[in-house]
Amino acid sequence: MLNLTLVDKILIPDPSYFHKRLSVFVILEVVVFVLLLLVRHGYEMWSKGWKEYITVLIRFMIHFISTIMIIQFVTYVHIMKERFRCVNKQLSLFGGINDGGTSLEIAEMGFSEAKLSISVSHDNVVMPPAVGIPNCSSTEDASAANSAFVSDADVGHLPFVASSPPFRSQSSPRDVGNIHTLRYVHAVLYDTCCLINSAYGFQLLLSMAYIFVSVVKYCHMVMISDTCYNQYELSNICVDGIVPLMCVVSIHVACVLFVNVFCNSACFEAAVTTTLVNKFLLKRSLHCDAMGELGRFSQQLLHSKVQFTAFGVFNLDFTFIYGFVGGAATYIVILLQFQ
Repeated sequence: MLNLTLVDKILIPDPSYFHKRLSVFVILEVVVFVLLLLVRHGYEMWSKGWKEYITVLIRFMIHFISTIMIIQFVTYVHIMKERFRCVNKQLSLFGGINDGGTSLEIAEMGFSEAKLSISVSHDNVVMPPAVGIPNCSSTEDASAANSAFVSDADVGHLPFVASSPPFRSQSSPRDVGNIHTLRYVHAVLYDTCCLINSAYGFQLLLSMAYIFVSVVKYCHMVMISDTCYNQYELSNICVDGIVPLMCVVSIHVACVLFVNVFCNSACFEAAVTTTLVNKFLLKRSLHCDAMGELGRFSQQLLHSKVQFTAFGVFNLDFTFIYGFVGGAATYIVILLQFQ
């Protein structure tokens, strides 16, 4: 929470709107899942005639604690997704410095150097405008002078494109400080993701294993009910047995989808940052210091890939859903063969 508070002070000048949205999101999560738990265990207690209410209450408390843990984890993942989206928005603003005079002044929403004690050198050498560049005696010299990439002179003169914008150096030392601030914010967000993984990884592993075993068990029980009972008995126990079991399976499947969809969306939003930085490295109108800062940002992103895992055993994303469905179907078929 301290890391997220630090990030919010930089990215979000007025976090009240985000906090209201988050409050509504958490309340909706708690209401939906607690209601499902009450319906499930209430029906279980009613069907058993209140004879095993102690056992049902204990199971309810265990499932309630597991549900609250999952809600906490998904809430943190949702917060990380929103913060990565804010970082991408600031990068998009920075990438539009050549479009219609848009400048990084829009990105002043908290990017103050004093907040992070970022020391930015203001005595950088500013590249002269195009009209001040001396005439070159050869085509190779002109190519080297008009290029923002150091290696362009080595690879030769690139063909002229009429639609390309003229060479300009519009970035400033303040822009370099903004990129450095974004690097710092991304590093804090990555560390926060690692903390979330370490705090909830083992519990998520146990929860996903319990859900997997429950889905296989209940689906197997539903499938063998057609062979264990005749048509008249099956119609009598359908409401008392099969329908509640399918409801429990549906709740478990919804829980798995709930966790993995949010994890996958957060990882996707973090991957967008890498795409934006690599695209901005292709711009020719950036200051050499800005180019160097973006290059370091790209290296940082290369070694800081955001992933949410269940104690490092498997990733929590759409690939887990695919493996979950395939593994459950395999074990159900094996159990049916042994029946």
